Amino acid sequence: MPADFRLMEALQGARNCAITLADAKPDEKIVIIADTHSDTRIAQAVMAVLLEIGADPALIVQKARPFPHEEPPEPVAQAMKAADLIFCCTYQEMIYAQARLEATKSGARYIEMVMDSVESMCTEGARYPIELIFETCRRIFEQWRSGETIHVTCDRGSDLTAQLQPQNVVGGPMKPVEPGTFEVFAGGTGDVGMWPAWTAEGVLVFDCVHTFIGRLKTPTKLFVEGGQVVRVEGDAEQVTFFEGIFEKFGDGGRHIGELMIGLNPKARIFIDDPTHLEAHRHAGCLHVATGMSIDFYEDPTDRTTMKSPTVDPGIHLDHLIIEPTIKIDDEVCVEKGRLKVLDHPDLQAMAAKYGLSL
Repeated sequence: MPADFRLMEALQGARNCAITLADAKPDEKIVIIADTHSDTRIAQAVMAVLLEIGADPALIVQKARPFPHEEPPEPVAQAMKAADLIFCCTYQEMIYAQARLEATKSGARYIEMVMDSVESMCTEGARYPIELIFETCRRIFEQWRSGETIHVTCDRGSDLTAQLQPQNVVGGPMKPVEPGTFEVFAGGTGDVGMWPAWTAEGVLVFDCVHTFIGRLKTPTKLFVEGGQVVRVEGDAEQVTFFEGIFEKFGDGGRHIGELMIGLNPKARIFIDDPTHLEAHRHAGCLHVATGMSIDFYEDPTDRTTMKSPTVDPGIHLDHLIIEPTIKIDDEVCVEKGRLKVLDHPDLQAMAAKYGLSL
């Protein structure tokens, strides 16, 4: 069997995820989940790193799910609930599946690692220093929590406003993942966002729609009133897709559930997969969810206090705007895809310690 040199290169990204971000320990009960459509080298890289530290992880392979956040088989759900740490390396996300919610309620730490291939684990974004993510996240989190209004525009015609409430602003990671919490690592990590709690008004124009591979030939336009999508324009395929979602999942599928920006300047804007999760991590990219939403945390600085979903139609889809401009009140946070905080001298100095330019 020929050597797989990409797997070797993936180990540094896997260490960044499993050791620095997830803080894996040798004596923990650790579960790695893959499926029949995922690149098995991602799970293998995580397994190799965990074996290096003396851990005894279990690798589970399940049948691939056709839609994001669908429930895993019951034996997999039970294994998740019994685990201290879970790495989900499946083709579709499971963050908003009930099995994930139950696992973190039981104290598990959960890392979503949905990526198209092991190539995402070999990138600069996957190796990007977690210390820089922590500091960037802290600064953006504070900016968003101190604001009252978020305003999203883009050159393609987006123009959306929503209320910012401190209890609805979520940031992660600002430190290694703690029991009862989750994080996404897809070609890197880092995002801050908010639950608009039915206050979104205006128009969103997306470059990419969840489950569709690549950039859309015609951007999809969603018209939003009172936090709900009231009309969809674009190519017939995407319009039919949204209409099918609304019909199947009801008005909850129309709900604007979250607005989140990426924080990792080295994460690739990789959109040749149905999830675009790696692009979501790229500093300045915006993803907006339709469907399921968790409206607030009891303490927004403590991710273990997350409430159960208050809008739960059984679907959560994340759509991408690659170069938004975002204002928090009158202060520019993102300008045409550039995360402005990266220009701060303190972050520039931190990056220089690692030989990086932001």
